[in-house]
This record gives sequence, structure tokens and C-alpha cells, in this order.
Amino acid sequence: MSGLLSFAMPTGLENDCLTLSFDLPGKAAKKMCESNGRKEQIQSVLKEYLGLDLELKFELDSSETGQLKEGLKTAAVNREKRNQIINDPAVKMVLAGLSATITGIEEREKG
Repeated sequence: MSGLLSFAMPTGLENDCLTLSFDLPGKAAKKMCESNGRKEQIQSVLKEYLGLDLELKFELDSSETGQLKEGLKTAAVNREKRNQIINDPAVKMVLAGLSATITGIEEREKG
């Protein structure tokens, strides 16, 4: 779980609510933190180890959203390539370790 949080930066603390902002590359990590009860797990760890009973709020850093349109062009990955990625042993291991599912696959143009 700490790997997912490496994409986040604390950006606010108000009324016992900690806001964690994710940059554009951390968009998938944000979604994963919000799913499968991970948010509650993170809150539990904060309470257990730091003694802080905080509510968590995850947000995408809007200042980098424009970079998606300008700097990165994505293309849908064809079915064969998708199957290769899904069946890769390393991908399977990461998914199993995080109790995660693939929500999308994008390929970035080089250059």
C-alpha cells in the first residue's frame, strides 16, 4: 500500500480530514487507494501507528491535468498486446499482492 501512497502528497489538513493529492502519473494509484477498502486500511494504519483518527480525501492535482492533452498521447492497446500484458507473471504478481484489478491499459507514444 505504501507504493500507492508514494504518488501522493499531503496538501491539506482541516477538521481532522487529511487531503492527499496525486499527480497525473499517480491517477491509477489514486483509483486503487479509493477501492477495495484501502482508504479505510490507510486510516486504520494512521490511527494505529500515529494515534491520529483522520478522515482521508484523495484528489487529482488539477495543475497537471492539462499535461495529458498537451504532452502525452495515448492509444488503445490492441487485444493481443492487452492479453500479453495481463498474462505477464510480474503483472500478475503485482495485481495479486495489491488485491487489484486492471481498470485500463494505455500505451504512451515515445518521443
